[in-house]
Amino acid sequence: MKPSAIAILEERGCEIPKEAPPSEAVNTKNPVNTDGPMKNFNSIHIVQACNEQSNPQSKEDKYIHLRQYYVNQVKGETRKQILDKKADEIRKILLKGSPEQIEQLYLNRHKWRQAIHEFRNDDKPICKVENCINVVVPGCEYCINHINLDPNQKLFVICEKCHRPHPVCSECFTCK
Repeated sequence: MKPSAIAILEERGCEIPKEAPPSEAVNTKNPVNTDGPMKNFNSIHIVQACNEQSNPQSKEDKYIHLRQYYVNQVKGETRKQILDKKADEIRKILLKGSPEQIEQLYLNRHKWRQAIHEFRNDDKPICKVENCINVVVPGCEYCINHINLDPNQKLFVICEKCHRPHPVCSECFTCK
């Protein structure tokens, strides 16, 4: 390798190859005109804006990054396989299961929904009624469909025609 090329690599902090380039290697001309507007172009700012390392990575860093990428990819595929398997099990129960199994799925739905809300931590609890999966009305333990089960609420009444709750100060939205 030419001493001038080694000096450039050392100046930029790149690893110096231990083997000589192959005999059939071809020297190419730089496609960017360094005399024109690209004369003072520095890519470090672009690299930093992309949250990448401004220094060239060593082979070990590249290996670790690639290895972590594949580990995450495998985890994602495994997670997808588990979800697909569970969805297939639920579908089979719904199509060919006994009424008791279907009832148990329906009861588990409330527990799953509750667990999702607790996991998401979005401060939106679900209705206190066992099989309901709706979000509660603020300041209450019940959703809009079960608001009349709350003995302390005074804002909603049951419609005499459709038996759905509606605000005291307005007509029923369903029967309009």
